[in-house]
Amino acid sequence: MVFELIQKSAGAGVKLEPNCVSVTKSGFSFGANISKVFSKPFAEIYVDMVTKKVAFKQTDNRQTGYRVGKSGRNVNVVSKVVARISKGVYTATLEKGMLIVKVPEITAITEKIDKEKSEEKEDVSW
Repeated sequence: MVFELIQKSAGAGVKLEPNCVSVTKSGFSFGANISKVFSKPFAEIYVDMVTKKVAFKQTDNRQTGYRVGKSGRNVNVVSKVVARISKGVYTATLEKGMLIVKVPEITAITEKIDKEKSEEKEDVSW
């Protein structure tokens, strides 16, 4: 019999490594080195469905950005976007002013909306 260790998420009381991003059911948490990069109050979230990457770019624009919260030395961003991204802890890189994380899976952002619209059309009762 071969046992495999189950890794605790950063949200379970585990210290997050300095260059990592944790994706949990409530949002994103950033390690200490990454937290130093966030000096603005909001972060825009970008998703590349082809390469399965999530990118964060700091901004002052509250219309396009999600609020950046601070918890001790770590920074977090709460967003419903995480429902479409594989949960786990990933190493981040800084490229062209954006923090980039490669994840194993991203569900189509419009998939749920399309499904809900098709169900509404089918559920026509006279």
